[in-house]
Amino acid sequence: MPQPVVGCDLSRATIDFYRRPAGHPGQIANTPDVIAAWIDTLERDVLIVFEATSGCDGEIIAALAERGHPFARVNPRQAREFARATGVLAKTDRVDARVLAQMGSALDLPITIPVSAARGRLSDYLRRRRQLVDMRKAEKLHRHSAGQDDIRVAIEAMIALLACQIAD
Repeated sequence: MPQPVVGCDLSRATIDFYRRPAGHPGQIANTPDVIAAWIDTLERDVLIVFEATSGCDGEIIAALAERGHPFARVNPRQAREFARATGVLAKTDRVDARVLAQMGSALDLPITIPVSAARGRLSDYLRRRRQLVDMRKAEKLHRHSAGQDDIRVAIEAMIALLACQIAD
């Protein structure tokens, strides 16, 4: 009997899923409590497959990692290519979930090893630092076209604040 696979299409509000080989579709809220309760209903041998989506996959990764549940976080481009290769042209959340489940059944996807909590925190701080550096760079460009002295002073104050946050 083939390994059961659940394909998940993630959005900020919901997770659409499709279970193979049973062909069972569904939807849950993308919140920690709901995700945890849903994962607890799954057997240990079920592989969860979803796209690496920035910002939408944090809750499900945390819940899966906490439970030691196997999952494959696939490249969105690879998932699109798989869908195209299987003749699926429609692009809806339910169809994406079904295609991801099919992809997990058809391909030998590597199991994703979640990063440690410390590494995740470091990644969060580095991402925020890059954002702050980008904002400071933009403010420095704005300074040259401020026009008014009071606007220039406000921009200088923002640059100083951003520099302090970057240093922190």
